[in-house]
Amino acid sequence: MIRTTALAVLTLAANACWGQDDARKIIEHLSEHYRNVQGCSVTLTMDVEFPDGAPFGIGDMDQTSYASVLKPNIFAFWPGDKPAPMGMPVVRVMCDGKQLVTAMPNEALYSSEDAPATLAELVTEPDPESMMPAHAWEMIAGAQMVIDLMSDVPDKGIVKMLSQAEYKGVQGEDAQARHVFLATEQGEFGQSTKLEIFVAAGDKPWVTAIKPQIDQAQQQMFGKIDITLRFDDWKAIEALPEAARFKIADEWKKVDNVIEAAMNGLMTEGPDDLGDEPRDDGPDQPKPPAADKGNPAPDFTLTTLDESTFTLSSLKGKVVVLDFWATWCGPCVRALPTVTSVTADYADKGVVFAAVNLREKPERVRKFMADKEWSFNVPMDTDGSIAQAYGVTGIPHSVIIDKQGIIRHIHVGFGGAKQYEAQLRAELDELIKE
Repeated sequence: MIRTTALAVLTLAANACWGQDDARKIIEHLSEHYRNVQGCSVTLTMDVEFPDGAPFGIGDMDQTSYASVLKPNIFAFWPGDKPAPMGMPVVRVMCDGKQLVTAMPNEALYSSEDAPATLAELVTEPDPESMMPAHAWEMIAGAQMVIDLMSDVPDKGIVKMLSQAEYKGVQGEDAQARHVFLATEQGEFGQSTKLEIFVAAGDKPWVTAIKPQIDQAQQQMFGKIDITLRFDDWKAIEALPEAARFKIADEWKKVDNVIEAAMNGLMTEGPDDLGDEPRDDGPDQPKPPAADKGNPAPDFTLTTLDESTFTLSSLKGKVVVLDFWATWCGPCVRALPTVTSVTADYADKGVVFAAVNLREKPERVRKFMADKEWSFNVPMDTDGSIAQAYGVTGIPHSVIIDKQGIIRHIHVGFGGAKQYEAQLRAELDELIKE
């Protein structure tokens, strides 16, 4: 998923000056250009704007990363100064031609392996069955694209996409002229994304940006989003810059795969100061009146992951804990072991827990839960309508409902296992006595 998401937020700018009938020549020129580039650096900037307000509590994003690549097998990716958005991990990658080192400094994790012989070894098709990216640098939007362009196997990367795209002509004039293509990228589980791809006009057809077209269904879920991934300041280089280099600290833990280690346990069992916002009674963003504390909880019926039926109104007389979540949400994954453990302790006292999954395919969630060895009840909110009724703007989003069906507590975010467990137990103790 992460690789598809990264590609879906790219925008390419290019400098070539052929007509519509010669789109093939533009693509050939781009391919030849990158084949002849022996080393380059580029600034990767992902811009995300929410003109109508941010879903899930996310604000506009302007995230910058840096890339340097030298053929046949030297490269580095590292972040800019701004913190990573949406709780995404900070990834640093450096390959000196002998060793490939990947690190998450904030999590004190790193891995080391032999360097690939060539960049072509790192060009892989995304696996729709995998919950993890094939490479850690896929967490950096645009990084895999840089590898693809410099790998000398363009048929597996952007050139293949352009060859199948519709050529839309030239946008802009002189130094600002760009060739525009409209491509369709097939994603995981059958969905597709239309991308505007820009290639700069002139004798150096650098790929400069990709811009996805957000369809109506996506806008209903995420709002009116304007996404652009820019590739700025392409330059020829002969060595990795000093900023690309980093040292492994003594206290860092070596693992086989930093992404897998972070997502499958180390972050879940980690300290309480992981950098997320503390849990509280929710954001200041307006919620539907029916979803606010003190009001009756909106009733709903959903099919669960095991294909049974979950109806909220059938649970009158019990205390119900709903937790809205998704497999891609790191704070959700860290919070679920706490809420499931606590609610299990209170099950014989009339507490019912349901983890409402938000807009994901059942096969994806089943595999994720099997990998995590989780077995709790998961109603599937496949169209997001229940989350909308409950005013969900950020996940994890927990709602605690009393025996009369009234919303008593709302929590958004995850501030750590100890804090959440203490708060949840205090709230449940109060409600089961009523």
